[in-house]
Amino acid sequence: LLLAGAIPKLVHLAVHEPDAAARKKAIMALSSEVRNYAPGLDEALRHLPREFLGDAQKPDAGDMDAIDRIMQRLREASGGV
Repeated sequence: LLLAGAIPKLVHLAVHEPDAAARKKAIMALSSEVRNYAPGLDEALRHLPREFLGDAQKPDAGDMDAIDRIMQRLREASGGV
């Protein structure tokens, strides 16, 4: 996903896509890409709106709790998908 340039597109889908099923799939794909993979997380953080990061300045890709909080904020903002 990183090499294909898909992360910015997934972030856009996760935040702006009107179709709930597409948002859910985008969030799942982002979650898979950023867990334990710092380059993927760094790219996602460049494109995620600040409100989804919460208090974290720059979460570690290995910190599953921090990643879970970001993904949960995305899910909640998109209607709990």
